[in-house]
Amino acid sequence: MEAARRKLGLPLIIAERDQTILRELSPGDYPAVSRLVTEEQPEVSGQASRPDVRERKPEESRAFLHSEMKLADPEYFAAYVKNQYSLFGYGLWGLFRKNDGELLGIAGFDAPPDDSADLELGYHIGKDFRRQGHALDACLAALSYAEKELGAERILIRIRRDNLPSLRLSEKLKASLLQMKGRFRIHITVL
Repeated sequence: MEAARRKLGLPLIIAERDQTILRELSPGDYPAVSRLVTEEQPEVSGQASRPDVRERKPEESRAFLHSEMKLADPEYFAAYVKNQYSLFGYGLWGLFRKNDGELLGIAGFDAPPDDSADLELGYHIGKDFRRQGHALDACLAALSYAEKELGAERILIRIRRDNLPSLRLSEKLKASLLQMKGRFRIHITVL
């Protein structure tokens, strides 16, 4: 089935739930993905005036921000969709509502910064769709795929210490605290 979908240029469905579908991104998703990943950046949301945001170093920004932000570039997005999934078998996937196809968020994997884990989990749920269980749903689907399809055993999750919703989510994912590093709490979930 995967080979047929790839040959036809159709995105692979990672998981299907009652109300949502987690699937590979496709070229037509660019406008929605671009809006999603830029909706809360300092220059967009007015946070640039906050000293704690202005003084943040790139490596201290929230986990996965760098990967997400590159998706806002149309050329990068087109190359990502064309190559990422077929080369690596994973990447950032879109979480879509079944009844209308609206993009609720993105979730998926990137290569970890070191050899402490097989993959690094990241996610971003649109601000209008938070606190509705979508992050948990997307992360559970992604973790199941990583275990069954990719053979991953250790998944890294980097969370800013002040990101309480993501810290609670890591507990629901049964992730254990590995270490505190700068502004991050580093968690590992063992599949």
